[in-house]
Amino acid sequence: MKYILSLLAFVLLLAPAAAHAQFLYTTNDGSITITGYTGPGGAVTIPDTINGWPVSNIDDFAFGACNNITSLVISKGVTNIGSGAFITCENLTGVTLPNSIVSIKNDAFFACSSLTNLTIPKKVTAISDDVFYYCVNLAGFTIPTNITSIGNSAFIGCSGLATLKIPESVTYIGPSAFEACDGLTTITIPDSVTNIVGYAFYDCTNLASVVIGNGGTCIGDDAFSYCTSLTDVIIGNDGNIGVDAFAYCTSLNSVTIGNGCASIGTEAFLDCYSLKSILIPDSVAGIGDGAFQWCSGLTNIVIGSGVSNLGNNIFFSCRSMASITIPGSIINMARYTFFYCVNLKAIYFLGDAPTLGYDIFLGDGNTTAYYLPGTAGWSDFGSNAGIATALWLPQVQTNDGSFGVRSNRFGFKINWASGQTVEVDACTNLADLVWVPLQTVTLTNSAYHFSEPIQPDIPNRYYRVGSP
Repeated sequence: MKYILSLLAFVLLLAPAAAHAQFLYTTNDGSITITGYTGPGGAVTIPDTINGWPVSNIDDFAFGACNNITSLVISKGVTNIGSGAFITCENLTGVTLPNSIVSIKNDAFFACSSLTNLTIPKKVTAISDDVFYYCVNLAGFTIPTNITSIGNSAFIGCSGLATLKIPESVTYIGPSAFEACDGLTTITIPDSVTNIVGYAFYDCTNLASVVIGNGGTCIGDDAFSYCTSLTDVIIGNDGNIGVDAFAYCTSLNSVTIGNGCASIGTEAFLDCYSLKSILIPDSVAGIGDGAFQWCSGLTNIVIGSGVSNLGNNIFFSCRSMASITIPGSIINMARYTFFYCVNLKAIYFLGDAPTLGYDIFLGDGNTTAYYLPGTAGWSDFGSNAGIATALWLPQVQTNDGSFGVRSNRFGFKINWASGQTVEVDACTNLADLVWVPLQTVTLTNSAYHFSEPIQPDIPNRYYRVGSP
């Protein structure tokens, strides 16, 4: 409110050079700049000419706080609308702008709380800062294809906006551009956008779905935080995810992160307790502290091979996590990484034992760290971490639907780490063990399905699985 009052105080200092009917104006090089309004209000039309001179500009704060105006037509020939030109015209419902307009400056329709519709002319290339700040009833609005940038707080608090298509021409979305637009339900951000600055969609409480294009979009700090109805997010290739970018999105249950994403910021998904699974691609090199802290519903996590460090509190209080696989690229795990993951039973390590911060597994109950044959550093890991360790061996799945006789063949699924070599042997008499090698295979995607034809002339057949 102090901001609005200071702007209105500036209006009072304006000293127009002349008056004509309802308008105050100045002249410059044979053209008119409207500087004020003294008319009765209602439906107002700004004329093409005054005293034979063309009207070309509307000055800063010219119609500031003119609460008696209900609709406005700006006639052809006007090229510029100044800063705060119609600030706090609280009863202004509709505005018609001519195609001659090339510039609409900051705060032009600031807090025009009754404004419902407006079309931006084709010559305008930027939506300026705060231009529709808290125009709470603005609903009939389309961003035209000539717009390249959307300024800071441009639509903040525009709760009447329900759907919005951002055209391919836009490359930049500024801080708080759509903050508190709690009527928005869906939004698609095209490949052309390379930067969504902090708080761009902060507190859009009814936003349910977001698709971000493949333009290498950097998602700024708190860009979507507190979007409490957001359930699905698709993040395109090559983008980065900023600090608190999706923090407190408590309905978020599906996130797709495209290949090429390089970093996930500190507390990026803080308290997203509905999130069930996340796949972090190999392109991600850094995961910030507390990135998935308090994601209590998270059960399935895949960490890409580009990550070398697991920072502080990354999976703090992920209470539904039962198991996780740690890639061989991880060389360090900082403090409280798995603090209070009370249902974590198994951690599968694909490489050597990482160095540890303190209280990594505090409050985690009966966790076991499984390591692969040939890896190093495990003799001290268990005592340092305070959990059990065990050799990670291939496992035959007996209850996944693939075990048993199928189409006159007997088979089963083998789970182990991708890249590991498995040998399947068979024998016919457990009292006289003679194991015959059947198949040797290197696993891809952490699994392999073994099968062989049923042999009716052999009454008993036993199998073993191991590493050659």
